[in-house]
Amino acid sequence: MFQTFAAVDTAVLMSLYKPILVLITAGGWAWVVSRLDKDLEALYLPRQLWNGAQIAAAALAFGLWLIIPFFWLGFFLALIILVGAILGYVFYRNTQVDPSLQWTASLATFTQKIEAVQAQQARRAATVHLLTPDGQQLEVPVGADNPIAAAHSQLEALLDFALPRKADRIDVMVSTDQQVGTVIHVDGFKHPHQGLDARTAVALIDYIKTNAGMDVEDRRRKQTGVLNIDAGELGRHVLAVAASGSTRELAMSLRIDADLRASVGLVKLGLLEPQRESLRKVLAGKTRAVLITAPQHQGMTTTLYSFLHEHDPYTQSIVTFEDEIAFEVEGVNHNLVPPGADGKAVAEKFQILLRQDPGVAMISKVTDPQVVKMIATGARETRIYAGLRQDDTFTVLKVWMKTVGDARQAAESLSAITAQRLVRRLCTTCRTPYKPDPDALRKLNLPADKTLTLYKQSGQVMVKGKPQVCPGCLGVAYRGRIGVFEVMVLDDQARVLVAQNQIDQLRTHLRKGRMLWLQEAAMARVIDGTTSVAEVRRVLEGK
Repeated sequence: MFQTFAAVDTAVLMSLYKPILVLITAGGWAWVVSRLDKDLEALYLPRQLWNGAQIAAAALAFGLWLIIPFFWLGFFLALIILVGAILGYVFYRNTQVDPSLQWTASLATFTQKIEAVQAQQARRAATVHLLTPDGQQLEVPVGADNPIAAAHSQLEALLDFALPRKADRIDVMVSTDQQVGTVIHVDGFKHPHQGLDARTAVALIDYIKTNAGMDVEDRRRKQTGVLNIDAGELGRHVLAVAASGSTRELAMSLRIDADLRASVGLVKLGLLEPQRESLRKVLAGKTRAVLITAPQHQGMTTTLYSFLHEHDPYTQSIVTFEDEIAFEVEGVNHNLVPPGADGKAVAEKFQILLRQDPGVAMISKVTDPQVVKMIATGARETRIYAGLRQDDTFTVLKVWMKTVGDARQAAESLSAITAQRLVRRLCTTCRTPYKPDPDALRKLNLPADKTLTLYKQSGQVMVKGKPQVCPGCLGVAYRGRIGVFEVMVLDDQARVLVAQNQIDQLRTHLRKGRMLWLQEAAMARVIDGTTSVAEVRRVLEGK
C-alpha cells in the first residue's frame, strides 16, 4: 500500500496538469454545491441531509481518485460519483416542486439558455439601446445571421460617430441598383459613412421604422415617427425619423434632438447684445411683419421658432404654416403646407389661416408673390413672421417692395428684417491664440494700430510635449455653431424713407443708428474668440 501511494504521489508531483485538473474539479464541484445549497434553502428542502450526501460523495470520489493507481480511471470514477450525487438531488428536487419550477436538460432549454446568455452579453456590450415610449430599454437583437442584429450594430456605429461630435442629422439612401449612401451631418459638414451594404441598409431602415411606429410595408409614402434611444454615457436622445421612397431609391433621415435645436432662446441664437435689445423691442409689438432670411441649412427655422417663443400661446392665438413641422409647440396651432400644392393652393390655405384672426402667425417659407401681398395686408392686425431665401436684409427689402407693389404699404407693414449665417464655434480646448500683423488687420477692416489677440483652429493639444488629437472636438477644431446676424429695424423715419423709395438715404440712416452689416457682426465673433477668420471667410465667401 505504501508503494502504491508513493507511486501516486510521484506521478502527481512529476505532472503539471494533473494537480491543476484536481483543483479545477474540486472548485467546480464546490461552486455547483453552493448553488444547490441556496436552492435547498429557497425551497425549504432538507439542507443538512443533501449537503451531507454531497460531502460524502465528494469524500468517496476524491478518496478513490487518490487510491486508484491509474490517474484517468480514478478521474472518471470520481466524476461519475460527483455528477451522480448532483443528478440525484435534481431528480429528488423535481419530485418536490411544481412542474413549472422543475429543472430540465432538453435541447430546447439548453438553446434558450444560450440565447439568454447571448442576449445578456449583447445588452452589456451595446452602446445604444432603443427605448419604449415609457423609457424602458428594448432587448438588443442578437445572432450572427440575424439581419435585425446587423441593423442594430450599424445604427450603433452611426450614432457612436454622430453623438460625440454633436451631429444634427443622419441620412441613409439605398438606390434600386444596390448603391448605398450614408451621410452624417456635423456643424454643416457632410461626413460619409462607409461599410453599409444594401441588404443591411434596408434592414436598418425597416428596423428603425418598426420601432418608430411607422408602416414598414409602405415604402413610397413619406412617413414620420419618433425613436427614443439611450446611449449610455452620451445620454438619452430623441431621433425624429422621416422615411420615404420612390422608383429609384429608399431614403431615411434621422434628426437628432430636433426639438432642442429648434427651440433655442433669443439669448443663445448668437445675436450681439445691441442687436438683441433692438429686436426685443420689435418682438414686443403686436402688428407688422418681421422677415427672416438665410440660405438653406443656415438656421432660418431655428430663428423663426425663437421669435415665436417670445409670445405666450396661452394669452394670444398663434398659428404656423410650415413645409415641415420642426417640433410641436404646446398651445400653438401648427399647419402643414399641402404636399405638392402649387402657389395658388398655398395662398388660399394661408388666407384661411389669416381669416381666423390670429394674434401671431408664422410662415416658414414664402415663395409665392400672392402670399407676400397677403402678409402685407394681414400685418395691419397680426404680427407675422415670414421666412425668405435671400442674401441680406437690403436684398429682402427690395424684393419685398417690388412684390408688394406699393412702397407705402410695404413700409407700413414691415417692422424688421434679419439676415443670418451659421459659423462654427472654435473648440475652446484646442484653439490657438495669435497676434495678427497690421496688414492682416487692414484686410479684415480693423484698425491697423489696434493690439488684438485672435484665435485660429487647431484640433490638437500638447500632452507631455507631444501633439495629440483634442479630446474636446476629436480633431475637428470646431464644436457647435452659432448665428451671426444682420438686423434691420425700421423706425418711423426709416419707414418714411422706404415709402419714398430712398434706399441710399435709408442705408445712411440705419448706419447712424449703428446697424451692423453681416460681415461686421461675424468679425465681432472673431474678435471675441468665438470663431476664426478662416471660418468667417468660408461662410461669407463672395460677400
